[in-house]
Amino acid sequence: MKLLNKDRINIAINDTMIQYLVTNKKNETVSKDHGEIPLEQGIVEDGKILDQQRLITIFKNIVKDKKWKNRNVAFCVPDSFVTMREESVPKQLNKDEVKKYIELELESSIRLPFKNPVIDFEVIKEEERTNKILLFAYPNERLQAYIEVFEQANLKLVVADLSFLSIYRTYYNMDLANRDEHLLMIQWSKTDLVLTVFHEQKPIFNRHIHLNNNDRDVMKGALDKHKLIHREMIDEKLITIERFMDFYQYSIMSGEAQVSHLLLVGDFPNQLLINEILSSRFNLPIKTITLPNDLPQEYAAVNGLTLRK
Repeated sequence: MKLLNKDRINIAINDTMIQYLVTNKKNETVSKDHGEIPLEQGIVEDGKILDQQRLITIFKNIVKDKKWKNRNVAFCVPDSFVTMREESVPKQLNKDEVKKYIELELESSIRLPFKNPVIDFEVIKEEERTNKILLFAYPNERLQAYIEVFEQANLKLVVADLSFLSIYRTYYNMDLANRDEHLLMIQWSKTDLVLTVFHEQKPIFNRHIHLNNNDRDVMKGALDKHKLIHREMIDEKLITIERFMDFYQYSIMSGEAQVSHLLLVGDFPNQLLINEILSSRFNLPIKTITLPNDLPQEYAAVNGLTLRK
């Protein structure tokens, strides 16, 4: 039936653009179309929709131009509001019961920085009386605002994912992942910096840094190693990365392990320069992702969405 063969639209949104990758339902790894649509200032800020009606209008126009009406959407939620942490739950609970347990424990043993979360989890270790889980939480009102945009534009959200999980899915699917490595994924974009350490092929520790307007102005230009202001901005972010790595080594891993590899992705200008500076600063192997279908590497997150059922 024709309805069963509809394309799926894979989307990521940040403060400055909508990024999309269209894949065929019959073969979800084959790209049919991809691109970026700029967003003017004041529509989305640090992942929060400020002008929902304007964003709806933009999506309606895209849907009309691309003939996307009634298509399914997989969406990488903005990274700004993601909370990830380990928790322990009673061992005898099934998946539905674990969700209910978490909801009951909110505001008591399990505290989140926002109310009314959308939650998901994965069991990462089974113990004698409890199971250790990796809990992911996202503010429901933030997600609902995007769902309303999609619905108003005649799109149906079927998958909501986190960018660092989606990128790692791409990395894993390319047989690059190693259980023993302590991989620091650096998502360095024009709007933010997302740092995530993966060990035993699961995320351990994560931090999001929103870039201010001055940083963005620097990132918009072609980075030149001889321009002092560019290097000052880069050096400032390198200090942030270094502190993150130290916290992981001494606080998360109690000094028993440290970051062993770096994975650099993002839509920043002059990736070769950043790569060179990271290599010189940290003296660690730096991995990169080469995407299928000649996709630029900044599409790693939306490509990862195509690998999720």
